[in-house]
Amino acid sequence: MIKEDFYNRKKSKCTCCDIDLSVLFGEKGYELLEQHYTEKIINYHNGMDILPGKFAALCPNYHRLAHSSPDLLQPINLKNAAKAGGRKYVQL
Repeated sequence: MIKEDFYNRKKSKCTCCDIDLSVLFGEKGYELLEQHYTEKIINYHNGMDILPGKFAALCPNYHRLAHSSPDLLQPINLKNAAKAGGRKYVQL
């Protein structure tokens, strides 16, 4: 249900980098944007309600970065890490 709600909104703009994937990729841009759960998954338990407000729309690059460290689950922390160069979190 959450996934359907996410895609029905027709979002194509990354919450972190503000790149609109539909501008770059047309209709496919809507499919490329990924939903990211902003809470630690360990906090989830059976029967728990997952609210749409707990998801962020991220481009694939930022979604991968978000999963590189528990510190980066929240979009604001992702934005700050990117401004700082993100090198602490990305292994080259």
